[in-house]
Amino acid sequence: MKRLTLFFIMSVIVVMAGCSSDKSNTAEPHSELAQLVASEKTLPSNFESLSNRSEPKGIQAELVKTQDVYEDSWKEFQLEGTIPEVDFNKNDVLFIGMMESSSCPYIVDSLMANAAESQLTITFEKLNDACTADLSPRNFVIAIDKKLSTELTSFKIVTGQEDTEVPILVKSVEYDD
Repeated sequence: MKRLTLFFIMSVIVVMAGCSSDKSNTAEPHSELAQLVASEKTLPSNFESLSNRSEPKGIQAELVKTQDVYEDSWKEFQLEGTIPEVDFNKNDVLFIGMMESSSCPYIVDSLMANAAESQLTITFEKLNDACTADLSPRNFVIAIDKKLSTELTSFKIVTGQEDTEVPILVKSVEYDD
């Protein structure tokens, strides 16, 4: 029930962020180029070793470009339920894994995409001052328009404390014939 409520709240936030942007100015970032598909409190079983191989440590980001790899990443990130449909003719999908305080979960405030600058900025709501130091898993699954994702090599996470640039790895799966 908690997950459903959290997903509903995140969906409302994304919709409200899209409605409040000025779409008449093409130089402005467009939230319709990126959309939150899912978020749960799970991570891949090998998250710790993979997320500590590159900077910044503790964050894993994978861009998937096909349905097969999407399904593989969905399982790898241990997401539950039915996989939301994504049109891979128009979109790619970014999987982000990170840790958060269990008492102050990350809630997406806005997804701002700017195709002209090949930039995606994910802004989280300001955290409470009384967050505990314990770590809890969190993932975000974001559909990104191919106009942006083909040029995207990193994205920015904006929290109340800092801005962090995160490199993106394009994930592919090799199958034995």
